[in-house]
Amino acid sequence: MYEKQKIKFISADSHFCEPDKFYVNNLPSNLRDESPRYIEIKKNLFWTDSYSLIPMSASIGAGTSNKKLKFRCSKSKFLEFCDLNKRVKMQDKDGAVHEILLPNLGLLWRIKNKKVKKLCFKIYNDYAIAFEKKRLRKRFSILPIIYGSSSEEMRTSLEYVLSNCNKKNLHGIVLDISQIWILQKNQKCKNRSFIFREIQKLNIPIILHANGAILNNTFSRPYTAKHSLFCVNAMSILTELYISGFFDQFKKIKFVFSEMGLSWLNQLYYKLSYYKERFKYLDNLKYIKRNFDDVLKRNILCTFTTELPDIQTLKLIGDNNLMFGSDFPHNESFYPKTNTFLKKIKKNYENHHKYLFDNTISNYNLSSKF
Repeated sequence: MYEKQKIKFISADSHFCEPDKFYVNNLPSNLRDESPRYIEIKKNLFWTDSYSLIPMSASIGAGTSNKKLKFRCSKSKFLEFCDLNKRVKMQDKDGAVHEILLPNLGLLWRIKNKKVKKLCFKIYNDYAIAFEKKRLRKRFSILPIIYGSSSEEMRTSLEYVLSNCNKKNLHGIVLDISQIWILQKNQKCKNRSFIFREIQKLNIPIILHANGAILNNTFSRPYTAKHSLFCVNAMSILTELYISGFFDQFKKIKFVFSEMGLSWLNQLYYKLSYYKERFKYLDNLKYIKRNFDDVLKRNILCTFTTELPDIQTLKLIGDNNLMFGSDFPHNESFYPKTNTFLKKIKKNYENHHKYLFDNTISNYNLSSKF
């Protein structure tokens, strides 16, 4: 009976876990020693590029109780989440009909060898592009990610994606927040203009996912602090984009702030709106044409996972800009009891179907998949 009553949803924020030897098998033999790969140490699984060693437990927190959550996991357990055919069964169990898959733990950005890193981004993107021809595209969308630590590299990476992907199958582009900061350093740069202009023309969003936080202090428990402060990055880059006049230049571009919560928008709105007027002449802000509330409604999309949208946030960004993301299979996921949370959404919000379904289809151009 419960199964029949299950609330269906699309996750606007889930994660793609690369299968075993995903990069090793596709890199030239002379570079495989520094290829990203999984290794087991005393039956515990780690990711390594021969320089870093990252425990993979954070990738598969879904379905684990608080008491059993650990910093270690087995390879067999992790690989279950890598198999998308098995994940379909997990989706069915939880009520998910589709998942937007984002990179896992920002691992590609951690690769030290620049040549290996560039090739791994290409391997990832080639897979994401080819995936749109597979049967499972009806259940998953894997979004391409832009490589580069300079505007030239980022432009080249974007051009590669655009030249190899059918535009109808492109649902969004993933950039790291650090890359946006790089592009902001030279706002007259032609490559910067090209990148944002092309993405705007395609009417697809740029996804900025929580990937660490700006921690300038030494916290007693850095793991908890990092996850609690994802919104610090969001507040910082959105402030920079607004006061630089970015949204006057690119009026239709959209950013998805993914897995960073919602309530931070309220604080930023009140402070930034006030100081934009108060410091208009002091800090030379006269050139900013658009009000910040207009930017929030037209250019900013947000996902939420564990936080119920408050009334003020709904007023600020509107009903069409909120999307539920399950964070599967990461730690914030409610799997396999996501419906417990969704029932609260259904009970408290008249437009719950928008947050759980319609908005993700519209904002990610998924209509062809449904």
